[in-house]
Amino acid sequence: MENVKKRYHIIDTIRGVCIILVVLYHLIYDLTYIFPIGISFIASPYMNLFRDSFVGVLIFISGVSCNFSKSNFKRGIKLLVIALIFSFVTYFLDMLISFGILHFFGVSLIITSLLSKYLKKLPCIKSIVFFIILFFVFYIVNPELPNDKGNIVYFILGLTPFYMYSSDYYPLIPWIFLIFSGYFFGIYMKKYDKVWYYYGNKVLNKIGKHTLIIYIIHQLIILALLYIILI
Repeated sequence: MENVKKRYHIIDTIRGVCIILVVLYHLIYDLTYIFPIGISFIASPYMNLFRDSFVGVLIFISGVSCNFSKSNFKRGIKLLVIALIFSFVTYFLDMLISFGILHFFGVSLIITSLLSKYLKKLPCIKSIVFFIILFFVFYIVNPELPNDKGNIVYFILGLTPFYMYSSDYYPLIPWIFLIFSGYFFGIYMKKYDKVWYYYGNKVLNKIGKHTLIIYIIHQLIILALLYIILI
């Protein structure tokens, strides 16, 4: 929960849009790879870029929300526990998620919590720009280090070729730079907080408030419906 008397409706609205896009993407993914309906553009570089764009916005908004959470450390631990449950379940479904988006959120929120007293000392606007630039640099360059032994630290950082596997993979580099840039943007928002209360969509706000629950259950619902309709 955000630790303010009023919510910034624009944050919930953007979350709502992003989680709808996540659900639609997974629907197309399931229709392509799990059920016998091929949708070829799911593997297109443009589709990958589109997916990374709305997931990137969701990650950025998570960084913004770090400024309004009672405890980012506890929130990170909670997400990490849920993520490990996902790993356990998907292992037996032969769709292992070893470091997916929930793992990323859990670890990055813990890191942000531990670094918050140092981050707050940095200049706000310059830090927003700096971390966004870092994100794009590492997103484009995608550096790799030798990892013949399957070093888990390299894998989590994202500095490794694919000797390890995850059907959903969001390593710390470059994505944590969006968390940091969002964190500083949240500080900027708080300086002009009255402006942000008046933007948002009521329906999307309600959806955005329940992003985590929707993410956890949406694949089960999609798969169940598709099984009923197509099998």
